[in-house]
Amino acid sequence: MMNKDEHTDAAFTQEVRAALDVQTAGIDAQTLTQLRRARARAMASLQPTGLRAWARGRTWSALAVTATVVLTVSIWPTTPPPRAIPHAMEDIELLAVDENIEFYEDLEFYTWLADEDATVADPDPAPRV
Repeated sequence: MMNKDEHTDAAFTQEVRAALDVQTAGIDAQTLTQLRRARARAMASLQPTGLRAWARGRTWSALAVTATVVLTVSIWPTTPPPRAIPHAMEDIELLAVDENIEFYEDLEFYTWLADEDATVADPDPAPRV
């Protein structure tokens, strides 16, 4: 279904076409031949051939590759890799030490003992948080 604008556009196009057909009916054969050749040359210049077509295709390919590279670089993760877990490093240090491993098995006891000694030395400690 055509609306009012489309209807007026179609009518205008028909009127222009009819007026041009009337004008071209009076043109001699030599002028028509020259017009057709000029039109053919103009249309041929619009269609890329040979080297121009290859260069145009290559340009689009280069633009596509460039866009892909830019997109890839822009979304590439920029966060540094996670660092080693500190507890894992402590375990590695424990394994690398040549000392007596029994000391480390009782480390919790020795820590508690050191805290008790500090409490005995200072009978009124500040409350712990």
